[in-house]
Amino acid sequence: MPRDTDPSPRPLPPTLTEEVLCDYVEGLLPEAERARVREALGGSPEWSAIVTAIESQRRALSSLEDVLPPADLLDRVQAVLEREALVGLTEGERRAARDSIAVVVPGRGEGVLARLGPRLWRPLAAAAGIALVAVGGVYWARMLSQHGSTQGGTGPVATDSGADRGSPGIAMAEPTEARGASEAAMEAAAGPAALAPADPATPEVSPAQALALARDGRLLIRVVADRTSTAERAIETIASLRGDPVRGITVEGEVSPTVLAAVAPRPEPMVLTASARQRPENIMAMERPGTGFDPLALVPPGVLSPWLPVELPPTLGRTFVLELPGTQASLESMHKALASRLGRQVRIVLEELSAPAVAPPLDRAALLWWTGPASTWAPRIAVPLVVERER
Repeated sequence: MPRDTDPSPRPLPPTLTEEVLCDYVEGLLPEAERARVREALGGSPEWSAIVTAIESQRRALSSLEDVLPPADLLDRVQAVLEREALVGLTEGERRAARDSIAVVVPGRGEGVLARLGPRLWRPLAAAAGIALVAVGGVYWARMLSQHGSTQGGTGPVATDSGADRGSPGIAMAEPTEARGASEAAMEAAAGPAALAPADPATPEVSPAQALALARDGRLLIRVVADRTSTAERAIETIASLRGDPVRGITVEGEVSPTVLAAVAPRPEPMVLTASARQRPENIMAMERPGTGFDPLALVPPGVLSPWLPVELPPTLGRTFVLELPGTQASLESMHKALASRLGRQVRIVLEELSAPAVAPPLDRAALLWWTGPASTWAPRIAVPLVVERER
């Protein structure tokens, strides 16, 4: 008959549990309960022997006195380990079994560059310098030839409508004699108010696309108002409201520079008429640093179109970050709350950012959203909100 190799004892008697046995060994049970345990162990000799062995081991360990190690034991162990590491020994290896790492002499490199040395470096440096001079000469020759052909023309000049749309320079070209009633009307209103944007407006985002963009961190809410201070105060009070439309929405006014750089509007290339260009305030605007004014665009009046790019004054107000549950209903409720607080004179525009501006909030409720009730199973999203002044 084969021998049983299972080391586990038989199951406990039905009247005993592990907790009761632990209390019995520790001496925490009253005498009546201890008598009941001894009676139950009498029917199981195997468990009775195990409990007796545990009690004897506990008494033996309790009789031992506390032994303190030598004061310098830790320092000696650390010194031995450090010495073994310095000589390259591991796991208590004998010192004679391995050479010390201090006697290893690194060999000298014998690669191609090491053999050639200065004979190769000097020709390469000379070739790089010649290539740099040649490329620079071709570039400046092309720029001067284009500038010369532009000044010699007398008719309309075609401009690239794709790649040069956002670059500084001439926005459009037109003969001086062919100016129509539209330019005459702009000359009548010459001044900073006569500026008009040359780029089309950023396309708005539909409500169906807003949730997907918000979860990716690429949704931007742009609030355009005549009075930015009034709109900012209304936005700050949204988090203090109570009710279903704004439940779960928090407003953060301290925004990182990364978010500000991502949501800042790009300066739009603007145009200015020939007569308005001669006004002192417009000349100062064109010469101000950061306007992107091209010195090559300084051509005599009448040769090319009189339209030159300038920059509008800054219209960006404060920036907030709204945190809310990542559901379509919460996004719509937030939009309704903004509309009701800001009024009809304020436009709320949803736009798509080219890159994520904010990351989802990293708190316990956001990371472990599935551990809550089923009614709250939705991760939170963070949406930047920018307040701008109406132009």
